[in-house]
Amino acid sequence: MKTKGMWDNTLVIFTSDNGGPIYEPGAANNYPLKGGKYSDWEGGIRTNAFVSGGFVPAARRGSVHSGVVSIAD
Repeated sequence: MKTKGMWDNTLVIFTSDNGGPIYEPGAANNYPLKGGKYSDWEGGIRTNAFVSGGFVPAARRGSVHSGVVSIAD
């Protein structure tokens, strides 16, 4: 993307929609969070996310956001 001159206008977002399944045959481990997929405990709704790309303001790069981010599909 950089060689094509597209990087400065690019925002890449990586996220997940919920925690791992705690039922068979999935059997994920969401420790230290309680619960998993299909539950309202943090293990079912809390996931990691990050953004990258040249569109991210230089002052915000490398920072951590500890608030809530919501995504719907």
